[in-house]
Amino acid sequence: MNQQEDDCLNNSSCNNNVVVNNELGRQEWDNFGEIPELPTGQTLRFELLSPWDDPTYIGLGRIEIFNSQGERPSIINTFTNSLENYGNLFNLFGEERQQQRPSTSPLINKKSKIYNRNEVVNNNECLLNRNNNTQWLCNYRVLPSVEPIHIGAHFRGAQTLAMIRIRNYAGSRIHALRGVRNLRIWLDNFCIFYGEICCAVGNSTTGDTILFTTNEEILAKIAEHDEQILQIPEQQQHDSLGDSNQHNLSVLAALQQAGFAAAGRMER
Repeated sequence: MNQQEDDCLNNSSCNNNVVVNNELGRQEWDNFGEIPELPTGQTLRFELLSPWDDPTYIGLGRIEIFNSQGERPSIINTFTNSLENYGNLFNLFGEERQQQRPSTSPLINKKSKIYNRNEVVNNNECLLNRNNNTQWLCNYRVLPSVEPIHIGAHFRGAQTLAMIRIRNYAGSRIHALRGVRNLRIWLDNFCIFYGEICCAVGNSTTGDTILFTTNEEILAKIAEHDEQILQIPEQQQHDSLGDSNQHNLSVLAALQQAGFAAAGRMER
């Protein structure tokens, strides 16, 4: 097991991390300034700059996006410059309840390889987990240029973003190293995040949370639509969120207590 794998598997601070605007802590890329407050745009693009430690593949497990109304914005189209990929981008962006539609890209041509799930899970490499239909993976060695792999989504109209949660590619310990390590996010032509995403451990459902606001009213709206919050038993939600008349916990603290965010990332 190499040092990259040790870092990936043994770094407990990589679970349930949160990055808050203006509080990046130690910044690895000096040319990126601050996470903006409530950025607005219509096209969201993720540049997958490098995997944790895989010579061929790079992927993600799930991307959850919330706007300033606390809702999941409607996605009308997805795109990628990948020429060989596995999985469905609409599923990756949490749109699996909608009718399946193909990912699009101006670079996709007759030589492109887009595999369906049955082809993927039945091959010898088991590239995708049968029990997780949201994961997306690609061969980053197959590109027509030196630009990084990117994926993205077009919203139905401009959206003001409040939070993005990113779950990395998961599966076996070795396959988790296919997860994205260095990531850059663009909203229209503006860079809204540039940093490191933690490696998943096994089939963990944890992820990195990027907050574009700490406004408690907005975070409370997100909590009303967040599937993870909704899966918590009602009494536990009440205990965590507290009674508004008692000023028990802020919504941000409640999210942290519920296990969806921790301040550890700021201490890097």
